[in-house]
Amino acid sequence: AGTTVIDSDESAEPDPSNPGKYLLKIARDDLPAAASKMYMIAERDNPAATSLDANWSTNLTILHGQRVGVPGATSTNLYCVEETDSIGIDEISLTIKADGVTLVDDVYIGDFDDGVYRTLEDFVHAIRFVDEVKVVLRDEDGGANGGDDFLRATIGGLPAGKTELLGQSAVLACCDGRYLFRYNLSGSLQKAN
Repeated sequence: AGTTVIDSDESAEPDPSNPGKYLLKIARDDLPAAASKMYMIAERDNPAATSLDANWSTNLTILHGQRVGVPGATSTNLYCVEETDSIGIDEISLTIKADGVTLVDDVYIGDFDDGVYRTLEDFVHAIRFVDEVKVVLRDEDGGANGGDDFLRATIGGLPAGKTELLGQSAVLACCDGRYLFRYNLSGSLQKAN
């Protein structure tokens, strides 16, 4: 695929909070939505320099389940508090969009009745986003029940100063139905050394 250079020929300036150290900040908010991997190459003008500290900060948030290996993370799951249909069961399909990009597209996940719980670990892996994740449940109705019912929730990114929020819940409600979507948010899946 090719390489996109986001900045080059930049020079570090003395870091006012760390005497003897230099600081270079590059801020970008115009990267394409499809950017999935980014690399940084740092070169020193002084070959005698023996160390280089590099840090990365971003407003990226990762919505995930338990399988990614974050200690304390809960399983991503769906719990039916109250079904939308007064007669029969809810036939639920799942759609997930991250920053407007569809990642799970109207996938049937099962029949639900009051009190039914189902893991979503097979559908929700590590969803990376900057602005929001939209979760939509579609209950397939028809005939005497009318048209399909849509239950929606929007999940925002991590608040400033937070690196994780584990065991979160979003409520999806519509048409007398109510579901709980459980998930985790992390700023990184990297383990600290």
